[in-house]
Amino acid sequence: MEKGLKQLFLRERQRLEDKLTSKILSAFKVKNLFIENESHMHGGKSSNSHFKIIMVSEAFRGMPLIRRHKLIYELLNNEMNSIHALSLHLFSDDEEINKELTISPNCVKKK
Repeated sequence: MEKGLKQLFLRERQRLEDKLTSKILSAFKVKNLFIENESHMHGGKSSNSHFKIIMVSEAFRGMPLIRRHKLIYELLNNEMNSIHALSLHLFSDDEEINKELTISPNCVKKK
């Protein structure tokens, strides 16, 4: 990949990650937030197709998992038009994080 093309690719990738981060931080009181672009682990041409979000917020206390996911999907509704897959690991600040459950496997179709 040419140097200029590679820089453009990295800037576009970073822009979406920054947008996701900004939207989440503006909507939630976040204790911990980790957003990873996992597109490199999957086949396809898009550099912004697969993301993983690990987040800890007191807003999730007593909230069912499905409701947590719905809140994030509603918040990121516009961005989901360009994201193929979003892995969500959402915890309240009083829950223990099982790190093994947050490890993403490589895509079986990656070429």
